[in-house]
Amino acid sequence: MRLSTGAVGTSADSAAAEAFNVGLKRETLQGARGWSSAGEARLAVFKWITR
Repeated sequence: MRLSTGAVGTSADSAAAEAFNVGLKRETLQGARGWSSAGEARLAVFKWITR
């Protein structure tokens, strides 16, 4: 992961958060047909974070 080089308040300021969200969406959420409950969705995200 690269450090953000943007100034506070710029789009580059949240580079780490954006990279996290892109990875989460690509590896966990993309292609999922849905979950039967919110708890099941949370578990899928938790498993991705703690992999």
